[in-house]
Amino acid sequence: MPKSVLFFRDFLGFTGGHLKVADYIGHVRSNPAYRPILSLSSRSLPSDLWDDCDIVGPYFDPKLADVLFLAGRDWEAVPKDIELRVPVINLIQGLRHADSDDIRYGFLGRRATRLCVSTEVADAIISTGKCNGRVHVIPAALRPDEFRPDASRSNDVFIAGLKAPKLALAVMEELKGRGLKVVVETERVPRADFLAKLHGARIAITLPSAREGFFLPALEAMAAGCLVICPDAVGNRDMCIDGETSLMPLARQSDIVGSVLTLLSDNEVARRITDGSKRMVSKHNPAAERRTFLDALNATSPRNTILTGLPRSGTTLACSMLG
Repeated sequence: MPKSVLFFRDFLGFTGGHLKVADYIGHVRSNPAYRPILSLSSRSLPSDLWDDCDIVGPYFDPKLADVLFLAGRDWEAVPKDIELRVPVINLIQGLRHADSDDIRYGFLGRRATRLCVSTEVADAIISTGKCNGRVHVIPAALRPDEFRPDASRSNDVFIAGLKAPKLALAVMEELKGRGLKVVVETERVPRADFLAKLHGARIAITLPSAREGFFLPALEAMAAGCLVICPDAVGNRDMCIDGETSLMPLARQSDIVGSVLTLLSDNEVARRITDGSKRMVSKHNPAAERRTFLDALNATSPRNTILTGLPRSGTTLACSMLG
């Protein structure tokens, strides 16, 4: 009989974090040895992200599971008065987990196998000295069927400005003043609309927060065949390599506009970034993400581990066992 892996979501609208959890549900479903089940909070909105998953509840009950899969603030759904007797997989997608004043920081002491979407996230949580369990780095993968690198481009620039709307609008106004065709998005839109805007532009300016755990929109823009401009956000350093896969100006209007003009005028820079972004996208394929995750899931054990090293070139961190 398949082992059950229980997920929890408080779904109030689409985010990249929810999309990645849905990917992991798919990874579990791909292995006949496991069965994904999902508990949704009572206030969750309907979504087709969960169409292929068995919904249980309405209350989160760890006793239903052979393995728990928790991400973000999902730990809050776990009753505090029970002792967990099943293994926990904990997906870590943000740097806030390492901030001592953030509620997520307190979850690091809970026993779990932790999956980090970037080496920067792993570095951050390990540096706290609070992690109770093995840590893996599994770079976030894309959904390749969503992207068309050869799409026709009717606009010069698309600005993904949800996280920096004032900067996005200022850059748009200056670029339009220079005669460029620019589309900007500063609010949440349906995913299909976001992807259509990516596919419709030659250059994508993706504006992250100052500190991101990964920042998927930059990688998505590469997959869509855009030339990418993305300021540094810590967690994007593995994929956004200045002058190789993207341009990484300071997050200010003059520098970003200057990067756009460079990409439009320097064919050699544009060619180098196009080639580099293709290579980067190929590294973030779902088969590799699935394979590494299922290896970690199969090896999941309630025994505690402590980290002893962080190799930058691997996906799994070296650990030594505690008795």
